[in-house]
Parts: sequence; C-alpha cells; structure tokens
Amino acid sequence: MNDLLRYYPTKGGYVVGKSARDEHPNMGKMPDYRPEEDLDFLPILDPKKTCTKAIQVESSTSENQASTIVDPNEVMSQLDDEDIFACMYNESNSENEAVNKLFVGKQWLSKEHCRDYLKGLALDLNHSIVQVRNKKKQQEYKCKDETCPWRVYFSVLSDKQTFECKKGHFIYTCDAIHGLKHPLANARWVSKVMLESFKAHPNYKTMDFMTEVKKNHKVEISYYTAWHAYHLCNEKILGSYEEGRLPVCKLVQKFHLLMMRIFYGRGQVGKKMPDDEVVPRVTLIVNKHLYFSHEFTTQPSYVNIWQVFDTKKDISWLVNLEQHTCTCNSWQVCGIPCVHAICASLRARPNSYKK
Repeated sequence: MNDLLRYYPTKGGYVVGKSARDEHPNMGKMPDYRPEEDLDFLPILDPKKTCTKAIQVESSTSENQASTIVDPNEVMSQLDDEDIFACMYNESNSENEAVNKLFVGKQWLSKEHCRDYLKGLALDLNHSIVQVRNKKKQQEYKCKDETCPWRVYFSVLSDKQTFECKKGHFIYTCDAIHGLKHPLANARWVSKVMLESFKAHPNYKTMDFMTEVKKNHKVEISYYTAWHAYHLCNEKILGSYEEGRLPVCKLVQKFHLLMMRIFYGRGQVGKKMPDDEVVPRVTLIVNKHLYFSHEFTTQPSYVNIWQVFDTKKDISWLVNLEQHTCTCNSWQVCGIPCVHAICASLRARPNSYKK
C-alpha cells in the first residue's frame, strides 16, 4: 500500500499519484520530498467523494462476477490512490468521530444528562457499558466486557450540578455487539428518543414505537419495551395517575374542612336564637315570597288544599298545607314554603304565616 501512495508538489498544492518520483514530468522543479509534510496536504483529498467511486467499482465487479470469487487485485487495479486512501480513511472515521464526542473536559448539565449521553454513544458504537461508581459527586463507567480497557471518570464541579469528564480510556478493544438487540435499549431510553416524535404523532401505538426505533437507531426492541416506553411518554406529556389523583384528594380535604367550619358557625348562631324563631336566611326568603304573593290568586279545593293561579302565565299549582307539599316541588326539596304556599297560607290563615 505504501508503494502506491506518492505525494508530489504542483502549482496548486500537493497531489497523490501512482508513478514513481523519478518518472514525474516536473522532476527537475520538485523540491526534496519530506514525509513530515504529508499531514499538511492530506486534507485536500475528498474521501467521501472518492470512496463512493471505490464502492461503485467494487459493486460493479461483484455484479459481473456473481457466480465467481472476486479477485481483490482486479478490484484494486481499477482504483487510483485517492480511492484507496478514502476507503482507509472511512473505515476508522466513524470510530474516531465517536471518540471525539467524549474527551477530558467535556461537561454536562447534570448527572442524568451525562448518563444518557454515554448510553447513546455506546448504542451508536454497538457496545455496552455499566456503571461502576454512582455517588453524588463522582461517577464511573466501564465497558461491560472485562477485557476491554474503556473506562471514564466524572466528577461534579463547584456549582454542585455540572459534571465534567476528568480522565478515561476512550477506545474500545472488544468486539461490537452483533445483531439488532442491544442491552442498553431499555424502555427509559426508548421513551426519551421517541418523546418528540410521539408529541408530533399522538396516534402512535406500540408497534409504531418498535418501527421508528429500528428505522432511526438500527436497534430492535421487544413489544414489552415499546409498550412500557409508550406509557412513559404518556406520563411525561399528560402526567401520571398518582400525580393526578393527589390534587383531587387535597381538594376534597379542603372542601371537607370548609364545610365543617360553615356548619360549626351556623350551629353557634342557632344556639343564640330563641326556639320559636326561624333563622335569618329563612326569614329573608319568606319575606321575599310574601312580597310577590299579590301576583297570584287562590281558590280553595278541599280542607287545607288550595289551587294557586298565575293569571299572566295561565299556570296553576296545587298546595297541601297539611302535608307541606306543592306541585312546584320547591317546598318538598328545601323545606322552606314556596311563594304558592305563602299565598295559600295568607288566604287560609291571614295572620298565621309567621308560624
């Protein structure tokens, strides 16, 4: 591989070429080659663009020789040095990008944010981590594989809330988890990654959770995990049953205390009143009915039974003074004589309405 990669200076910068240095047409104008300068011109390559070409060449070769074994030398002969470099670059680029997301000095708003970030990073790399130390001021995580050196340490800052990565070994040496199922993809993690989607699509069901997680995160979850995550999302949006029940209990308790104070106050007022006198509220209602009694006419029907008429509305009511009833049902419900009963009482016993 090293024999193929040669770096040559040109007017526009350094380029990669196959030919030997002695065969270059501008050999006389070229300065002495210094390998330490390679890092200065490697970024001018476009690995994403050139690697796409390499993949296309390899795929076309595999299609033409589907029934035979593909010769690696034949594939390599169709690639130039930029394609080869791009393929090598992209193989390690995904892991390097993930490692760059975790470094000494990185900070999180809280312990929960730190834990969720590490779990998400482990899921992206198809590895599993476990928590070794879980204290108020210190956190420690390591790879689930005992032979892997991956381990990170965190501690809280002076504000007693922000966590910072103090030290660690950030490269996995163990094999990645094969298959779609992942031990870190629990219901709590699924509810967090699906919360915004669930808010945008309230009609999502359990099967939709399973489909979205597999599509967006390349992780397969069980039906029970999706069902549990679905209910966790509902609780975050609508609130839990216990949280909704407690305010109702407090409201009922306050209403009960209020009624106790009202009845106690009325009892104290009643003790100060004479036995033959009605309470002020009933007196006020009876006086109001007495004021409107002139709008009705009465006709005796039987002993203590009167027919009360409203001539304007052409309506009548039957009042029984002995049984304390009226066909308007107001007297029976509240126990206070209605306006029809007051009107009949005035006709039957003009001076007895106070009784």
